[in-house]
Amino acid sequence: LEDPGMRSRLSDRGEIMTVLNNMKGTTSIRGIVFDFKKKFVRDPTANETASMNLHNSPSINSVFNYVKNIFARFPAEEKPKISEITIPVDPFVPMRNLRLLQINNVELEGDIKLLPSELRWIQWKGCPLETL
Repeated sequence: LEDPGMRSRLSDRGEIMTVLNNMKGTTSIRGIVFDFKKKFVRDPTANETASMNLHNSPSINSVFNYVKNIFARFPAEEKPKISEITIPVDPFVPMRNLRLLQINNVELEGDIKLLPSELRWIQWKGCPLETL
């Protein structure tokens, strides 16, 4: 496969980590989408089953299971541990043409003023306020 550091866009977590860990960033890179949210795997039929059980045999257990299943949808994402996602700013320095950076739930270590001046769009969910 092609060297990920030579691509214009990176979104695969493994490729991004390879580029950053090995300082392989180049002026070719224009966009990085780096989202460290983990999605829970959920049984798609669980809601239907709980609803059918409540309808067919109403009981305190079927009501409890139905309500529990409704609220199980709310925690759709989980933040990983902070120590797993601290990335130094230095590997971004050679990416002078970087215009898009989406780094959700990632902590940057170092001076953010070292980020490329061409950067026009940054999305940073979970950004520690003291960083700004």
